[in-house]
Amino acid sequence: MAKNKKRARGASPQSASSAEAGPVASAQPVVPAAIVSGAGTPDRFDPFRSPRARLLANAFIAVFLAYQLVMPLRYYMGGRGLDERFSWRMFSSVRMLDCDVSVGEHVGVGGDTHRRAVNLGKTVQIAWIGLLERGRALVISKLLSRRCDEDQVVQVDYHLSCKGPDGAPWPDVDHSMKCSDRKLLAGRGEP
Repeated sequence: MAKNKKRARGASPQSASSAEAGPVASAQPVVPAAIVSGAGTPDRFDPFRSPRARLLANAFIAVFLAYQLVMPLRYYMGGRGLDERFSWRMFSSVRMLDCDVSVGEHVGVGGDTHRRAVNLGKTVQIAWIGLLERGRALVISKLLSRRCDEDQVVQVDYHLSCKGPDGAPWPDVDHSMKCSDRKLLAGRGEP
């Protein structure tokens, strides 16, 4: 029987099937002829085979890396506000600031109004208070607009005061919103 297997390996497929009815063990996997290169190994898919495709891929990588380096530079070249989302935070002194935020609203009918403080701990989540302490304009605008939905509120004011790591005070930031038009007005300060 072993002699029949040896003959079957070297013989044509027709003679191998006639020599023995059982399966014939093959040492090499069967690879379709369509994907075999001249060297006898299967071709692999290479999307960057052409020089143009490789050039476009390298150009995309270079532009992406340049964007990642230049985007944080805008923070350092521009008006260094409290919003550090697009900066290199390893150089941050803003994270070490000690800030206090307060929101007040003017309540009343007609010309007779009085000012009252808003208890932020009961009004918004703690995460929002952290964002308000960083002077995020979108969060400030949303909060002041939401406070304008309250009954008889005419105007809402935002005040942020911070001290640096050395104890020196930073410029205060003030914003206000008149509930009639709901536009965020910057009083003074950077953000």
